[in-house]
Amino acid sequence: MGDHTSLVLDPASTDAPHGGTHCLRVDYRAVGGWAGVVWQDPANDWRGEQAGGWDLRGARRLSFWARGAAGGERLTVRFGLTQTGDYRDSAQGELAVTLTDAWQQFSLDVADLDLSRVKTGFCLVIADAPGPLTVYLDDVVWE
Repeated sequence: MGDHTSLVLDPASTDAPHGGTHCLRVDYRAVGGWAGVVWQDPANDWRGEQAGGWDLRGARRLSFWARGAAGGERLTVRFGLTQTGDYRDSAQGELAVTLTDAWQQFSLDVADLDLSRVKTGFCLVIADAPGPLTVYLDDVVWE
């Protein structure tokens, strides 16, 4: 999404992962503007025209671990972007965070939401960056 050509993703980064042997490294190589990456089922169904998604009823939170390469990096995490069509997300949420250079856990409380169809399970957006930056994500879990 956005200036996606400014994003470089390494889903198998070994740069000090939080858990396991790898994490997701996201390099944003632009100044200003915005770019994002979305995990969606089915892929590219922005208008809710195709059946799909996940039934996440019973989940209490969406949690993830994140850190910046330098600290001070800002990002927004979202879910539930598809809000039109017959097969829209049943709920949506977002959380804006500022990272440090140490791993931190973040979570969105989803206990009171209708999670019967979550088509956009996770979205990461970087906007208005003062310069190129690197962020790391790990252990993204609906629980």
